[in-house]
Amino acid sequence: GQQGELAQAAGHDLNYIGYAGLLDLNGEAGGNPVIPGAQIADVAGGSYMAAIATLLALQNRQRTGRGDWVDVSMMRACLPLLSISFAGFFAGEGAPKRGQEVLSGGLPNYNVYCCADGKWLALGALEPKFWAGFCQMLNRPQWVNAIVPGSTEAAAVKAELQQLMKTKTRQEWLELASGYDICLSPVQTLPEVAVEQQHLFKTTEHAVYGKSSAVNQPLQFTNTELPAGWAPPLPGEDTAAILKELGYTLTQIAEMKQQGIV
Repeated sequence: GQQGELAQAAGHDLNYIGYAGLLDLNGEAGGNPVIPGAQIADVAGGSYMAAIATLLALQNRQRTGRGDWVDVSMMRACLPLLSISFAGFFAGEGAPKRGQEVLSGGLPNYNVYCCADGKWLALGALEPKFWAGFCQMLNRPQWVNAIVPGSTEAAAVKAELQQLMKTKTRQEWLELASGYDICLSPVQTLPEVAVEQQHLFKTTEHAVYGKSSAVNQPLQFTNTELPAGWAPPLPGEDTAAILKELGYTLTQIAEMKQQGIV
């Protein structure tokens, strides 16, 4: 944001999630902090929070007639993403440990498992009814009560389950689980998502490069029609306009083009 000793300091997503405590919690128990595969502070802490704040300011202007100054700190905006971790800390549970919390790998029923083909499954059987169904599928009724956080029994079941999941391929497990509602899903790669979830992407026709695909906006409305979007500009298409905004004359821009500067 605009305040504080780091307001003018350089930084990137990695720095912001590091300051916020998020990076320290990301990774496996006993391992190093792992850089997330998505830019959490940039998008969730920056873009999304800025959009929310702007909409709130516009709504307030509509009610009061007064404008506002929107100030979004990407580091500060990461803190609500850690609400559960901070709640436990402030409640006296001590500092959360990497890969050992309820929703970050500490439980056998809320975890990821590698299969025989090297592909992964995500098990989100957090509620007892889902876990009970999973145990029924595996014919392991003795595991039903082994989901107490931090217990030796939960750790033992997690280790055994890691080995058991390697006895079948990911597809074989998914076929077996098709008759159960147990929150078991594939950990898909980006190419798999692009092929299997084509409706989540948009295709545009480019004047030079032909068709190109991109992530579609995720919002859906009943009575609001959003713009369809546009194709990305050609390399250098906006150079002259930008240089003109910066104060360069048409003669100077032409000279830079002639010299190969732009």
